[in-house]
Amino acid sequence: MLVNLKYLNLEHNFKLNRIPRGVISSLSSLQVLEMYDVGIFEVQKGEENILREDNMLVEELQCLEHLNELSSTVTSVSGLRCYVNTHTLLNCTRALSLQLFPGPQSLNILWLANMKNLGFINIVGRSDLGEPGVVVVMEEIETHDDAGGGLGNSMISRETCFNSLNTLILRGSLRLKDLTWIILAPNLTHLFVGQNKHIEEIISVEKLDDVQVGDENFNPFFKLEYLILDILPELKSIYPKALSFPSLERIEVNECRQLKKLPLNSSSANGGKVEIKAEERWWKDVEWEDDSTKTTFLPCFVPYRRRY
Repeated sequence: MLVNLKYLNLEHNFKLNRIPRGVISSLSSLQVLEMYDVGIFEVQKGEENILREDNMLVEELQCLEHLNELSSTVTSVSGLRCYVNTHTLLNCTRALSLQLFPGPQSLNILWLANMKNLGFINIVGRSDLGEPGVVVVMEEIETHDDAGGGLGNSMISRETCFNSLNTLILRGSLRLKDLTWIILAPNLTHLFVGQNKHIEEIISVEKLDDVQVGDENFNPFFKLEYLILDILPELKSIYPKALSFPSLERIEVNECRQLKKLPLNSSSANGGKVEIKAEERWWKDVEWEDDSTKTTFLPCFVPYRRRY
């Protein structure tokens, strides 16, 4: 009955388990609705629960004629398809949490490219008990390789993608080998990648040619402030050569035992004004670009101690 309500924040109500049909759509004056990470645990079954049916949630959101700012949670690829095909939601979405459960489905990250104001993406591959893995992939439209992660063979212009994206969190049992598509997000400041047993590279050189970056000196991490890599047993490379990180404040590396080298040289990261948090056993075996780079970054080390 809150027909005059303009702002509603339900963010991080993980255990909210039911919103009946008709409640959200009846808030006819809503301008801002925050539903990021809502109802991702203990959701009740039932036809009238829009937290359980993504398509029903989209129907409700479409009724909000004055909505201009939205954060939302989607729990299925089919729900995301419906969401991104709803024109009224594309421009008002600021943050999106994708809590994807296992199934024979493919998520194309480029579906999100038309969300011009999307600043925050959280993608989680969630495992059901008893299932050995998740068949969620990230792939370009024209490819169907379930190794996923790529941009296929099509040419994609970075001018039309992800310019508003500043934070990406990706974790869980998603099947993908790299995150090369993040070069389409030139304003990315925070990158967290964790708990994934498939990722081998953050950016793949082989797939860089699939993207029109325009400038040969384009730096995909130019604005990056935080890079956090956590429990990635197959990760071998972040980027194949040293880059400038003029905005970088912190790197964290934990349980990435095949990662031997950081994309740094002595002039990276403002000459070493960065905190590098890592396990001591990993740090002592890091391969440096040269002695100058090693001298620059050794004082940046902070021992990583996991909190239990």
